Amino acid sequence: MLEKILTNALFLLVGILIGHFLALGRDRRKEVYAARTEFRNVFVEIQRLLKINPPRDPAHPPEGWQYANKLVRKFFKEHHLAFIRFEPFVPWNRKRCFTNCWHEYCCYDKQSGCETFSDYDPKPGEEEIAKRQLALSRIGRLLKFARA
Repeated sequence: MLEKILTNALFLLVGILIGHFLALGRDRRKEVYAARTEFRNVFVEIQRLLKINPPRDPAHPPEGWQYANKLVRKFFKEHHLAFIRFEPFVPWNRKRCFTNCWHEYCCYDKQSGCETFSDYDPKPGEEEIAKRQLALSRIGRLLKFARA
């Protein structure tokens, strides 16, 4: 009789432990999903604004139109906060690549230790639309890490 009670208690404890670990895994997946969603949503507005074509008449730009450099700088704080919040959820084997994509997006200068955004400044003879496409492609590479 005692043996039966001990066996039942052991199975009960094993069941509780398994249920606990499954619940922890479920909670972790929810956290990762929420972080991915937040990271993707932060970039929605800048993507929309970067897709607006440059004005043909600089005197009458379309509503919401700004140079790519100004847009990236304007949204940088929000993007940087999202990067900091999302980075812990990136798998360890992809973290270096994620950080490199982030530094590429920000045009990070290792010597000065800060973001320069210099790649988005149109130089003489370059078109603004090419800079906008560059920013969109770099954002796209960052967002690949936030896919399910």
